Amino acid sequence: HANYKILSKADYHVDFRGGDFPESHLVHTIQLRVGEKVDKTTATMAKAFGLEYVLPGTPEIGHTSPGTMIHTLCTSGVASIISESGLGYRTQPLEEFVEDHIRGTINLLKHFGMMHGDPVMPAKQNYLDMEWCGVPAPEAGVFTALADYGDILKEEQVIGRITDIDGSLISEVKSPIDGVVHTMYPARLVFPGDNLYTLLKVDGPTGW
Repeated sequence: HANYKILSKADYHVDFRGGDFPESHLVHTIQLRVGEKVDKTTATMAKAFGLEYVLPGTPEIGHTSPGTMIHTLCTSGVASIISESGLGYRTQPLEEFVEDHIRGTINLLKHFGMMHGDPVMPAKQNYLDMEWCGVPAPEAGVFTALADYGDILKEEQVIGRITDIDGSLISEVKSPIDGVVHTMYPARLVFPGDNLYTLLKVDGPTGW
């Protein structure tokens, strides 16, 4: 593969992502843990990139599974992380999300001594738990989201409403956990079982 031939010669690699088309997505980095020496470097990269959340990953999770670029590089000894910043459902990216990727890249260049200065870090940075919590639609109807990416939730908090076409309430959507909104799926018409949210628990400070 042409890309691999180039990237395999690198010391560091970042996969910039902006969210898939049906997603309103949390801003965070992803670090793959493969049980190799490279894990220490990727852990540092995921934190030094400077986003508010870091999601550890293992090969069993889709976005870091065998065959993905991050997995191929990490198992070949090249330190690779993913940066997630962007709302995939928007036809035009917002500047703030592009800036996250740019600022993070500059942070890495500074951390590894390729630029002068100190990385610009958030006031706090936390790990995310790796146990995904999906919130399906309980009924069919018109979905209105009351929570979006990055919102901190309490268990049983109302995070959405499903209504009839006249606006009458069919069902409330409640958070099953204390956690953060990783993904809100901005669909209007939903059916029972459709994904409305993916939530994650916050797993404590990274120590950066």
